[in-house]
Amino acid sequence: MASTKNRLSALYFDHKSFVNGTSFRVGRQSPTGGGVLYRFDGAQAGYTFAPKWKVNAVMGVPTESLLDARRHFYGASLDAEALTKEISGSVYVVQQVIDGEVDRRAVGTGRATSVVACRPRPNWTMTSS
Repeated sequence: MASTKNRLSALYFDHKSFVNGTSFRVGRQSPTGGGVLYRFDGAQAGYTFAPKWKVNAVMGVPTESLLDARRHFYGASLDAEALTKEISGSVYVVQQVIDGEVDRRAVGTGRATSVVACRPRPNWTMTSS
C-alpha cells in the first residue's frame, strides 16, 4: 500500500501599505529572492525609503528537515527599481546557520544588469539570480 505525504507549501499573512511604503509577510512561504534558497517558515519585511529604492530584511527556518539539525537564516537586501529603462536590480547578503555554526554566507545580485564589486571573504559565496 502506497502512502502519501501531504505538505503545506504556503500559509502566510501578507500586508502592504502604499501610504507609508512598508510591507510584511509572516508564515510558511516560498523564497522571493534576496539569496533565500528554500521554502521557509519566517518573516520578510520591506520599506520603500525613496522613490525606486527599497530595503528588505528576512529571517526564518527552512521547512525541509536535515536530520536533527537546528537551522536558521537571516539576511538583508536593497532593491532599485527602474533606475533607467535598462537598469533594475537588487543586492543582498544572507547567512545560514546550522547547529550554531555558519553553513552559508552569500553576497549577490538579483539581476544580470546589476553589478556588485566586492571582495569575497572566507565562507562567502558570490551568487546571481
